[in-house]
Amino acid sequence: MIGLYAAVGLAAYLLTPSTRPITFLIGLAAVTATAYALQAESRRRLRALRTEDPHALETHYLEFTADGIHTWCAHIDARYPWRDFAKVSENSEFYLFSRPSGTGAAVPKRLLNDDSDAALRTCIRERAPDRGTALARELV
Repeated sequence: MIGLYAAVGLAAYLLTPSTRPITFLIGLAAVTATAYALQAESRRRLRALRTEDPHALETHYLEFTADGIHTWCAHIDARYPWRDFAKVSENSEFYLFSRPSGTGAAVPKRLLNDDSDAALRTCIRERAPDRGTALARELV
């Protein structure tokens, strides 16, 4: 954005010497409006993708075992052994299982009830290579 603003300022200075200030302001307003319009379009497309996602409407299953994590739905069946993960962390929406290569898996918290969340935390602390040191603190 700063580069675009600088380009608008330079163009206003070089191309419109008699109306530099107003040309510069119009250019800044156009760049800002374009940026906001692109953001709005991006949010609209993301909402459409979320509502059309077939995985969002079907039942998901999770299983935590001594071997690893097994997740599946009608379209996907994935198994992740504990030894594959270098770090397990969480944010407000997911448990994130990271491999040394930077890839990994995510378990959506929306799929977990209180019991399965507690079971997952226990499995992470017992079996994950980092023992869950990057998990958020549990509320007592």
